[in-house]
Amino acid sequence: MMAIRIFMILMCLAGTASGQSFGLLEVYDVPDGDVLNVRSGPSTDNEIVFTLSNGDTLDGFETTTDGRWTQIALSEGMAWVSSRFVRPIDMAFETSGLPLGLQCFGTEPFWRYEVLSEGESMYSELGEDRPYRSQVLSVLTSDNVALGSIQFDTDWHQVLLTHGECSDGMSDRLFHWNINLLQLPKRTRLITGCCTASFIQQE
Repeated sequence: MMAIRIFMILMCLAGTASGQSFGLLEVYDVPDGDVLNVRSGPSTDNEIVFTLSNGDTLDGFETTTDGRWTQIALSEGMAWVSSRFVRPIDMAFETSGLPLGLQCFGTEPFWRYEVLSEGESMYSELGEDRPYRSQVLSVLTSDNVALGSIQFDTDWHQVLLTHGECSDGMSDRLFHWNINLLQLPKRTRLITGCCTASFIQQE
């Protein structure tokens, strides 16, 4: 009951967060036929661990003091790209304030949650036969847009999303969003995890 009361208080604290990047970057201005090298460190002397193309989106974090290199998140950890070829882009939101394209992950059990288009969300757990889809019934966004706090309800759970650095405790990568998901009504439990609007999958 205490977890439920805390969650309801947070809900009350939680208008529209559109028009901001929330750390989301886009690769641009890479010459035709070329790629953007992703390196293990902020130098051309570091190993190339991945490549990106124009239009790819990614989570950006700190930059070097001279601004020449930007740290980004890959599926298995953090890496670096030339700041010359990335720029902030606005994160996508529905008119209701629902963020689009977020992928969220958590452990114990291992679960995944996605915010889809047209007010639909999808939840799945490792070992389950199929994911559970649900329709978002209401959305409430923070009055202070910069905080990036968004609460929404579906037919079987309540979600509080907050913008802020998050670690899943397993991988070496960082995320830009935290999720608190309160499951109702059969199994009342509060689970937490991390979310991203750009999941770069390393092969």
